[in-house]
Amino acid sequence: MRAMARACRAVAWSSCAKAGCSLNPTTLASNQASNQGMPAEIAVDATNVYWTNVSTNEVMRCAIGGCGGKPTVLATGAIIAGGIAVDATSVYWATRGSAGNIYKLTPK
Repeated sequence: MRAMARACRAVAWSSCAKAGCSLNPTTLASNQASNQGMPAEIAVDATNVYWTNVSTNEVMRCAIGGCGGKPTVLATGAIIAGGIAVDATSVYWATRGSAGNIYKLTPK
């Protein structure tokens, strides 16, 4: 079973069942709450984990196997980044508030 978790200050991916791995998931990006702005929404494809950071208005990416604690910023400046989704070629995200825009980034 594959499971995702967003814990305090960490976006994590684990390829073990809840009772497996001694409950020790892989940390993909740490200190997101203080350094990169409160991760809010998360999406996953076959190779990467994507998320939005609310207070810094960024869309981020990290390989499922890890990115050395240095996720890639895919986009910045989206007003109050909200929901996120991915498909085979693109990443999509919404903004909250009065702007209410939907964005698409290809290639992801």
